[in-house]
Amino acid sequence: MKVFWVSLTLFLVLLAGIFWNIHYIHKSEAYLTDLVNSLEDTEGREEKLCELEAFWKKHRDRFGLSVGFRELDHFGEVLQELRWAHDFSSEAEFQKYRALLSDAIEEITRNEKLSLGNIF
Repeated sequence: MKVFWVSLTLFLVLLAGIFWNIHYIHKSEAYLTDLVNSLEDTEGREEKLCELEAFWKKHRDRFGLSVGFRELDHFGEVLQELRWAHDFSSEAEFQKYRALLSDAIEEITRNEKLSLGNIF
């Protein structure tokens, strides 16, 4: 009977971890999306871009617990390109990479959704 309760407790801890991770990814996705959307305006763009880079640098490893390296690397690469476009005042390139960054955020989120396609 002890084995049952220990197994049940471990199973519940595992489920709690999974749901915490899903919540964390979705909360972070909303924050990243807001930051990327706010980059459309030129006012305060440098500060918002620095905030985005700092957030990514701090939280990348946490995303790595459940998101594949391919998606994380892609996001990081596009973020570097976005910085380059900003630093060299290329507005068209900046908007292109901002859109690509939004797509990369959607890719990260899509992989975290509970669905049969992600399970199998």
